[in-house]
Amino acid sequence: MIKIKKKIIIFLITILAAIFFIYVVFRQDFNDVLNYLKNISVFDFLTIIVVGTIYQLLEALGNFVLIKSQSPSFKYRQSVEMTLLGTFSNITTSSAGTIPLQSYYLYKRGIKAGKGIGLIILDSIFHKFSVFVYASVLIAFNFNWLVSANNNIMRYIFVGYFVYLLIIIGLILICSWQKIQDLLLWLINKLPDNEKWQKKKLDWQDNLKALYQESKIVLKNKKLCLKVIITNFFKLFWTYTIPLYCLYIVNIHDLSFSQIQILASIMLLITGVLPNVAGLGPPEVSFLLVFTPYLGIAKATSALIVYRITTCFYPFLMSAIVFLKLEKELLLQKK
Repeated sequence: MIKIKKKIIIFLITILAAIFFIYVVFRQDFNDVLNYLKNISVFDFLTIIVVGTIYQLLEALGNFVLIKSQSPSFKYRQSVEMTLLGTFSNITTSSAGTIPLQSYYLYKRGIKAGKGIGLIILDSIFHKFSVFVYASVLIAFNFNWLVSANNNIMRYIFVGYFVYLLIIIGLILICSWQKIQDLLLWLINKLPDNEKWQKKKLDWQDNLKALYQESKIVLKNKKLCLKVIITNFFKLFWTYTIPLYCLYIVNIHDLSFSQIQILASIMLLITGVLPNVAGLGPPEVSFLLVFTPYLGIAKATSALIVYRITTCFYPFLMSAIVFLKLEKELLLQKK
């Protein structure tokens, strides 16, 4: 319990540090940012809560469709809890403890540890694949607007798109080709045998084997795969709509609905290829990279603050409540 409280305090300190960083970097525009933010009403905050809640509920929907197909007794409420536990772990452990925590939660719900790990990783792969396809379609249909509106954004698209494509190809090969699986296991075995690496090696080997076993089962079911992908598209549609709400809340109407969908999809592509620490860093950088050329730094920063409250800080508060509720059951509290 004490360790968890420390991690929450560290996260709050990180938020304050991020706010200070934004102030130092953008202090010349800080008064303009405050002018946009000062008109946020109580109703706007309620809107943020509603939008953030729907965001988490849709995040859970993708997990639910996949896990329910392999474990009929699995409930949507449990998927919501599992998703929020993932949100909590992403921030407090910089993602290192996410799979162990979620798989243990599934284990307590009657799903074997190996199967749970495989399904969690496979769900992440479906998400990445859906992000790539969704963005590809939007970019293809709006390429001329992107080029004419701002040539600089094309370099971000090219780098993010290419790296993301390599990640998708690699993940698909790991899921479907035994030789790639054997090669990765061989490479992991070549890592040092000292105490520092031993647990990591075992975890990586177990995760790879679990992923391959579940992939063989799930990928044979084409109807299920299509259902999971469509569910992810629905989730992404809402995710890419969130910046629209954030812009409207701070009274910025410079971009249309379709333009925001395009830019948000590019933003998520770039986020997916940047290193992640406690869920902070890549979303902020990619948001400003993509939206600043079209809005200016003051408007983009104002929208970013509301966006991260909606997609990070408020979900983290929800996840902390769920974690504390489930803490004893998950045997994380020392007796």
